[in-house]
Amino acid sequence: MTRKSALFLFVFVLGGCSFDVEQVPPPHELSLTLAELIKKYPDMKRVFKTGAQSEEMGMARIDPFLKAWGEPESKENSWWNLWPGNWPFIPQQLWTWNIQGVTIQCRIDHPIYEGSRQTICDCQRLNPASD
Repeated sequence: MTRKSALFLFVFVLGGCSFDVEQVPPPHELSLTLAELIKKYPDMKRVFKTGAQSEEMGMARIDPFLKAWGEPESKENSWWNLWPGNWPFIPQQLWTWNIQGVTIQCRIDHPIYEGSRQTICDCQRLNPASD
């Protein structure tokens, strides 16, 4: 295997880490408990990673979330940028939405192996009614 084809294979494998979410919960359903949300929208367990689900691999592409939830209210740099290797190869931001009384914060990255397309590393609900 040549060096060029090995590099292509490496980039291709890493690029396969992102996925499209089939259904993003509409704003009016974000007030459901996390268990109800995941039951109704199974892809969400890969986005809202908690406990045993944290080993789920992959990062969701952001486009369906922007379509369903609109632009976030705030975008700020993440402290993960201080981690060696993240900057400049995988710069990260924290995006925050306030929807229907629920605050959702997602760690967004822009990996070079994805062509710097925005993907969601993980999300958390900061003020869930009951999870």
